[in-house]
This record gives sequence, C-alpha cells and structure tokens, in this order.
Amino acid sequence: MATPIQQSALSSGVARDVRPLLDLIDELRSMGIEQDLPLPQIAVMGDQSSGKSSVLEALSGVPFPRGTGLVTRCPCQLTMKRTDTPWRGRIGVQGSDDISSVNSPGELTAAIERVTAALTAGSSGFSSDCIVVEVRAPNVPDLTLIDLPGIVRTVTAGQDARVIGDVNTMIERFLKQERTIVLAIVPANQDVATVDILERALRVDPTGERTIGVLTKPDLVGEGAEDEVVSVLRNERKPLKLGYVMVKNKSAAELKSGRPSDERRYFREHNVWKTLPSELLGIQNLTTKLTKLLTKRIEKVLPELKWELQEQFAETEAAAERLGAPPPETPRERAKLVLRLFADYCSILRHACRGDYREQVLSQNVELRLRSGADRIFHTLEDAIGQQKPEFEAADFTLKLHQELKALRGRELPGLLNSYFFYGFMARHVEMWRPLIEGAKTALYDSSFAATAALATELLPAYPGMAQAVRDQVAEYLDSSADAIAEKIEEVFKHESDPFISKNELSDAILKVRFERFERALDTVMTACGTGPAQAAKTVVAERNQKETQASTAQAKLAESHAATPSEEDKVPDEKERKKKDDLKEHPLKELVLTSLGRWYMANHGVTSMSMVEDMRTVLIAYWGVAAKRITENTCMLFETHLLAVMAEDVEKQLLSLAQTPDGDADTSTIDTLLAQDDDIRKQRENLKKKKDRVAAALNSVGRFAPNLVARPREPKKEEPPKVPTVPTPGVAPTLVVEPEGQLIESFAFTSNGDNAGFIYWLGTSGRRERFQNPHDKGRLRITSSGLEIGTESLLVARKRMPCWTNDMEGSWICVDFGRNRTFKPTHYTLCNGANEPGFDVLSWAFEGYHAPSELWTDLHSPDSPQRDLPSPWGVATFGVSTQASFRYLRIRHTGLNSRATHQLPICAWEFYGHLYAIPTT
Repeated sequence: MATPIQQSALSSGVARDVRPLLDLIDELRSMGIEQDLPLPQIAVMGDQSSGKSSVLEALSGVPFPRGTGLVTRCPCQLTMKRTDTPWRGRIGVQGSDDISSVNSPGELTAAIERVTAALTAGSSGFSSDCIVVEVRAPNVPDLTLIDLPGIVRTVTAGQDARVIGDVNTMIERFLKQERTIVLAIVPANQDVATVDILERALRVDPTGERTIGVLTKPDLVGEGAEDEVVSVLRNERKPLKLGYVMVKNKSAAELKSGRPSDERRYFREHNVWKTLPSELLGIQNLTTKLTKLLTKRIEKVLPELKWELQEQFAETEAAAERLGAPPPETPRERAKLVLRLFADYCSILRHACRGDYREQVLSQNVELRLRSGADRIFHTLEDAIGQQKPEFEAADFTLKLHQELKALRGRELPGLLNSYFFYGFMARHVEMWRPLIEGAKTALYDSSFAATAALATELLPAYPGMAQAVRDQVAEYLDSSADAIAEKIEEVFKHESDPFISKNELSDAILKVRFERFERALDTVMTACGTGPAQAAKTVVAERNQKETQASTAQAKLAESHAATPSEEDKVPDEKERKKKDDLKEHPLKELVLTSLGRWYMANHGVTSMSMVEDMRTVLIAYWGVAAKRITENTCMLFETHLLAVMAEDVEKQLLSLAQTPDGDADTSTIDTLLAQDDDIRKQRENLKKKKDRVAAALNSVGRFAPNLVARPREPKKEEPPKVPTVPTPGVAPTLVVEPEGQLIESFAFTSNGDNAGFIYWLGTSGRRERFQNPHDKGRLRITSSGLEIGTESLLVARKRMPCWTNDMEGSWICVDFGRNRTFKPTHYTLCNGANEPGFDVLSWAFEGYHAPSELWTDLHSPDSPQRDLPSPWGVATFGVSTQASFRYLRIRHTGLNSRATHQLPICAWEFYGHLYAIPTT
C-alpha cells in the first residue's frame, strides 16, 4: 500500500520550471533572511478544529496532530524538498541549533507532539516559538507551509486566559505581512457570514489578491443545506477575488485504518457537489491554484527583494562603519586613536561653522549644519527688530508726538527741532531691542550645542564615554563664551543709547524719507487730477467760479452795508498779481497742482506746531532705519567673530588637554575611560557582522539565480487616514470592541505641561538616548491635516512655539499616524495654542481615535468631561481621556468657532501620554 507521503498532491502540482523559484526562497529562508525582510509564504489560518491540519496534511502528505480544541499550540513551518534519496526528516525550533532527525512520517508526528509539549510546558499552553520541520523525499513537493494555531475565543478549564490575546497577535502578524498567502479555512457546515478569519483577511487584503477560501468538512453539511454552500463556492456569497475550493478531509474510519481519502469518488457521487465545476472541488485543484499563486508572487517580489537586500546591506555596512573596529590594546595606539577622533570631530565642526557641508555626515544630516542654523537666527533677529518699528504714520503716534513735543518745548526758536526729545526717544526705544538680541543669543547657543552634541553622537557611536566627554567640554566652552559675549553686547547697547551717526549718512536717510513723502503727496495730487486734463480743468473751473461768485456776493453786501465809495488805489489791482491770476485761469490743471502742493508744503515745512511734528517724525524715521540696521549687523558680527569663527579651535584645545596630563603626556586613565565600550556595543558589532554576512550571502544567491535581475523598490502605497465625514452624525459613539493591542513597547506618564515624559519627545530622542530631532522629518511618524493656512504639519511635532493654524473650514482637523505596525492607547494629551497674538482662543474640539471595525472616528472625551478651552497666545493645557482601545490614528477636530468667530484651528504643538504597542510583522 502506498504511504500518504507518496501520494502528496503537490508532487504533480509543482512544475519543473517553478522549482528554482521555490528553491531560492527556501535557500533565503535557511539563511535566516526572514529576520531582515519578509519572504513569500503560505499560512494556513482558521478557527480551532476547522480542519486546518487536515488541509495541511492533504497538501503536503505529512500527517499533523489533529483533534478538537487548541491542537496546534505554536506555529509550525514545514519545508519540503524533493530529492532522489529515501525519505528523511528533521525537526527543531527556529533560532536553535538543536535539530533532531526522524526516519518516518509516524516518527515525525510524534516528534511534533513532543516538541510542542516542551515549548508550551509551564506556560499558557501556547508558544510563539516556531517549530521547523524539514522533509526530504522523492515524492514530496518543493514548498514551505506555515500552520498557525486556531483562533481562540474562550479558554477551557486549566487554560491560561492570556492565550486568547497571544494567538490573536500572532495571527494578525502573519495576516498583515503582504507577502503571505492566506489559506482561510472555513467549515462548510458553518454560516460563512460568521467566519472570523474571512473578516480579518478582508481588512488586510481588501482586494483579495492573496486570500483563498478553503471549505472543509462537506460531509457534515445537512441535507437540504447544500444551496448555501454552493452559493459560496460560486463566489456569490462572501465573494473573494481568488474564490473558494472545497476539499474533503479524511473520515474517522480512514484515519483509523490509515487508508488514503477517496476524495474524488466522494465528489463524483454526491448529488449536489457533482453538479459543480470540477475546478472548485478537490485538493488537486487547490494545489494547482496555490502553486500558481505562490510562484507568481515570488516572481513579482524578486526585484523588490533584491532592492531591499541591497538597501539592507548598505545600511548594515554604514552602521558597522560607524561603530568601527574594536579599540586597540597598546597605550600608544589607544592615545593615538583618541587624538585622531578628537581631531576628526573638530575638523568637521570647523566645516559646520563655516557652512562647508561637503563632508558626508553634514550633507546627510541637516540638523548638523550649524552655520545654516545661525543664519536662520540672524534673519529672524533682523525681522524681529524690523517689526518693532513704531507706527510713525499712525494718527495716534502723530497725536502723541505732538503732545510730547509741546510738553518739552523749551527756549528753541520757531523752526528749530528739540534735540533732547530726539535723544530721549531713541534711548527709550533702543531698549526694546534688548530682549530680541538676548533671545537670538540664547537661540544661537542652544542651536550650537544641539548641533555639536548631535555631531558627537553621530561620529562617536562606538564610544559613548568619549561622546559624553565631548558634549561636556562643548557645554563648558559655550557657557564661558556666552558670558564673554554678553559683555560685548552690553557695549553695543551703551553706544546705541547715545545716538550718533555720520552727517552724510543721516542726511541721506532724511532726504530719502522726505523724497518718499513728497512722492506720496505728488501721487495724491495726480490722483485728484483725474483721468485727464479736461476732467481736471472742469473741476477746477467749477470750483473757482463758485468761489468768485461767493466772493462777489460778499463784497456787494459789504459795500451796501458801508455805503462807501472805493478809492482809485483799491480799483487798480497789482499788475503781477493780476497777470498771475489770469495765467491760472487759462491753465486750470496748473492751478490745481500748485494749490494742492502748496497746502502740503505749508503743512509739512512751515513753522507751525504740526510742521515741527512732521520734521521730527522725518528725523526719527531716518535714524530708526539706520540704527536698526547697525545694531543688527554689529550683533551678528559679534556672534560671528567671538563664537562661530573660533569655536572649533577653542574646543579642540580643550579636548586635547583633556587627554593629556599637565606635563603633556597621555593620560592613560582618562583615555581608558574615553574608549570604554559596554557589552551592548560589542553585541551590536557582532550582530551587524552576522547580518552583513547573511545579507551578502542572500544577494549572492539571488545573483546566481537571476544574474540580470534589475532591482526595483516597492511601489509606493499612499496611506491616508480613513476618509469619514468631518462632522459625524449626532448620537452615541460606537462601542469600542477592545482588540489585542500587541506587544507593549513603552508607557508614558504625564507629570507636567512641557515635560520630557511624552511619546513625541521619546520618539524624537530615539528612546531618550539622543538629542531631540523632529520625528515627522525623520519619517518616524506622519502628521496630516485638513489644510494649514500658516505653518506646516512638521511643526506640530517640532516642540516649538511658532504660528500655526488650519484653513478656515468647518470641521478642520490635524491627525497623527503612529505607523502601520504601532497603536497608541492614550491617557492624556497636551496642546499648545498656535496663535502668537491674543484673541485667537480655541473654544471647542473633539479628540478622536479611528475605530477600524466600525470605520468611524469616535470622540475619546467622556460625555461628562468639563468644558475645554485653549487660550492665546501660546496657551498650553493637558487633558485626560479614558479608553480601553488603542489606535493607529488620533486627531484633533474643531467642533465650533474660535474666539475670532472662524473655523481656524490654531495648534502648534501636541504631546501624547499613554501606552505604545507594537503589531509585529513576519
């Protein structure tokens, strides 16, 4: 009698031309490349006792343990290799070198049960460790299959309740792996609408490109219930793109006797099943579909695999290069190494200060470009000082200036300016620049320390003690430099408090202001002239005639009242005056221009009090522009001369003295401290070497298989937050079904506003191990919004107070995406108002998480939570939430109007507290 293994259905299903593809993937898997990137594979999934192991046995010819309840208690990888040698097998645990050989399928079944018992002993009855089974025989297919534990909903007596979450986490991990083919096992006697595995597969594989439904136990379908099964098989009910296949498991009698299943005869003789198309029935048809699908997926992902292997190799090589070789042993060589590393650090720091970013470490890391950061601070200072300029042309300034000049009026003659008022005015207003310059100094020194500290971390990853010593020395230097430069800034203010300027420079500035004012006056006159001379002439003539008529009427009344005869002298007008008036009457446009400009000149250059105001205003405007430019340039020059130009040299002197004794000899004790390496560094170096060798071997294998294969990156998959209505339908939020969060990565407890205990800070500092870097810019999470009018999405996790608010649209929002393999269960969140001026308060909003099962956003605030508001400018507040669910997406949605009566949502920063979970991928 033929053995089950000899009747393996896949033996004829795998064609000769696809075997090299399967061999390549098995070879990569044997190298352990799955530690680095996912490989195409087949995973059998379904409920407990749904017939999974029976399907696996029918596909492979290898008998697996079967029964009711949780039979498969840990994942099992079955690798089959067709050879010309007699049957032989091996079994072990993934990651272990302890491998046992077996000589028959029966021994293999017993060995699987024995290893399973050993892995699950003393635990919850479940293990995530993977059993690895290898079978080599003439009549087995070249294929690798993964058998996963069945979905657990309730535990039995003596079973640990944790097994439910553990099994679900494992199944979800395999489901989400895009290169895994899902064999969804569905008992034919169960309503397909209630099958959990189909719903789970649909969420991760909505197009159905890698899911096949397998109906089992057709012999248990009751008479008269076949129509329901037929509609599923015909892909009419619960349709899948790849459809369904129905197989018949061995009956109890066949299992007891050990005889093979007569599946073909069963389907051929069944009254209903025999009417179905043959390609929907039997293990052979399932085998054919499965083989084609697996080989097609391997062919599709090979260019991507090669690309990913190349990327992994380059990243590993770079990481190994950063760690470098182990430190030398002899004192002389160790001292030389320390001096070389210090010199290299200071050399690159010198380039960073000068703005020369040709060094690779500077070209690849924007945050290390110290000079660029300094230039941004200089420009910000220039803009800030410019914004402090008084509103010289405003009506209230004119009134105030007039009152102050009148109050300070002394013995100066009419037409002369009060110089004491000018000196006092400038002395008072120069002090307005002090906070801005102090702020620029603080920002520059903070930026300098951040860049130099990050450079030490980047250049000295293998020597944390040396990196810390560099940071300490730089901090000490910057502190002393800040004190010295503060004195020089004080001298600048001392000079500016007593206004002084060269005669020509101020004269030129005054003339420029006066000419600009004259241009405005002339423009006003020309505007009054209208569109052309005719129109202007008509206007002037009409006004003049009206005035002459009024004057004649007044004179007539005056003559009547006095009854006096005018003298001859009164009757003869001055010849020049008469000719002037006649000339103006003939040229009305000329009359309009001269009259208007005359009035402007008398108002601005006469000897009245208001003309004095205009003259003083002109001088103040002129001097303010010159002084503002001068103090900005002088301050920036101080920073350039006394910090940026000398920092690298001064720091290098301090570092060299650190490694030497007062006599100039090498300080061996300090050098040993600087070169100390902990076990983690040594372990990292070993792991990187193993990974590099592993990936290099994988690339060689791919190269041998396909020498001309062109590597290609995976097609980008745009992932947007789920699109739902911005204004949800009023009513009760959906009940959150608490699903397994996955493995806990970190917890974050709120202590105070602006603390360093939250998720954003933790992510930006790589677990509080490095200087903070914007996690959005580094690609560690993603921020989206309904659209920003001011600011960028990146600003929301930059931990800075900068103007930022959304467009004016109803229901505006900002959203954080924690990543494909992460979820977050919030307990608190902190917001900072993004408005830089008062009167822009946020009055109402919702804090929402996206609930995937219901495809809805739900507000995480409790209905009885107190009224919330976020005042401006820069108001900061923290709010508590209570939820048992974790989310990939969280967002703030504006639910009303702000204090400006608009829909703009001003938020410039946020922080999250709670629990971060990992959803692993294979």
